This record gives sequence, structure tokens and C-alpha cells, in this order.
Amino acid sequence: MEFYDTHAHFGDADDVEAIYARAAAAGVTRILAVGGGEALNRNALRTAGRVALGWDRDQLDRVAEQMVVLPGLLDAHRDRVAAIGEIGLDCHYEPQTLRAQCALFAAQLALADEKGLPVVIHTREADDATRGVLDEVPWRHGDRLRGVIHSYTGAPAFAGKL
Repeated sequence: MEFYDTHAHFGDADDVEAIYARAAAAGVTRILAVGGGEALNRNALRTAGRVALGWDRDQLDRVAEQMVVLPGLLDAHRDRVAAIGEIGLDCHYEPQTLRAQCALFAAQLALADEKGLPVVIHTREADDATRGVLDEVPWRHGDRLRGVIHSYTGAPAFAGKL
């Protein structure tokens, strides 16, 4: 059996080679390095493997800049980009920013559709808003729904809707 880590964040001080060696010793054959902000994207690109690049919901202070930078970043690393992420919604700490989070989430879903990429979605305490954005934005790249839900806090019924 092979194991694939579908969601690994790397910090500035992480010894990436040592992490990959430990993972390989444990039977992990591939790791998807997931971004979500400037440092996380940069650190994902320090790894040897496939990456997901994007702007997470806690990056709202630079939305306009981010959505200008992200398409170029995806294009510059297209041979390694497996998905756009981590993106999504989180109402646990700052529910008052939900409207801005939805706008950033929607913009990146649209970009995923344009680039034909799957998404890595974070949804915590935001079931209705997550479903609303997913239903409103044409991100399906044809008829296929493609992506992974991460940090899911919803009920089994919501999982069925997703």
C-alpha cells in the first residue's frame, strides 16, 4: 500500500529534506505541499514535489495584490502545481470577515476553473456560506467537481451535499 500526504504545510525553518526522508521511511510516497499565503506558498515551492498554491482566508489584507500575483505564480510553476489552495472559509475566529472571505474564495474558484485545476478547500463553521459560494461560482471545469475538503467541521448531511 502507498500513502500520499494530501496536505502538508512547511515553515520557514523546516528541514524539507529531513521531512521527506521521515515520510519515506513511514511509507509516504508523495506529499502535496500546500500554500495559503506568501510564506506558505514560498515554502511549498522549496519542496521537491507537487504543490498547491493559493491565498487562504486569513490573507484578506492584500486581496487585490494577491489576485494579481496568483495567476502568474501558477503559470510560472505550472509543471509542479497540482491544485489551488488552501482556499475557503472560516468563521471560527473572525466571522465578521465572512463577506470578504467569500469574495476571495470565489475569485480563486473562478481562477481554478480558468486554469483547469482542482482546489483544496478549508471550511470551518461556514457550511452555508461555503455551499453558497460553491453553488454560485462556475468552478467545475466542465461537469467535474474536483478538489479536497480540509478542516471540515460540518455534519454528515453537509458532506453529502458537497
